[in-house]
Amino acid sequence: MFYYRLANIKDAREIAVLHAKCATKQPDSFILLAYKEDNLVGFHSGSLNALEHKEAFKKNKFTLFFSMLGSLIMKPSLILESYKRYKHSQYDPQISYFNGPRGEYWAWDNDCKKHNGALDLHKAWHLTLQNLGYKVVRSEINSNNSRVLRAAKMMGAEVINETADSSNNVRFILEYNLENYKKFHEK
Repeated sequence: MFYYRLANIKDAREIAVLHAKCATKQPDSFILLAYKEDNLVGFHSGSLNALEHKEAFKKNKFTLFFSMLGSLIMKPSLILESYKRYKHSQYDPQISYFNGPRGEYWAWDNDCKKHNGALDLHKAWHLTLQNLGYKVVRSEINSNNSRVLRAAKMMGAEVINETADSSNNVRFILEYNLENYKKFHEK
């Protein structure tokens, strides 16, 4: 029998272990970790094949729904938001964004005072893709996150498209040309 509850900060380690376990089971996903001394201070994850990744989510949509059920019962307002996010994420063959590598989550511990550490991690993730032979990588950023958008543009990202969900939340589709990436960062 399963039971459900809302997560709190004490669950962080267990959630991270489960997330990593799920992500590493997907052969086209990888997570790059950043450490300061022996402490994890950041990570950047993504997929080498965004279309295959989306298909895996589509194939497992009922499992995902049932895993969210407890949260949906506890906070019914999540139902509409989850549905909007699901509809927004559906594959559109006209959008090339769904082909090739895609950056997903990029996080940095605010308590770590390393200047530009988050940017260095982002660069290292992209250079890893470049070393694997990829020529471009795409990601998306919420339009209300102007600071991250500005940093991404400084690192060579170009806005190639924008999309909005049914609530008019705008997201920018970014593309990095990895063939020019190293030159850009050697300046």
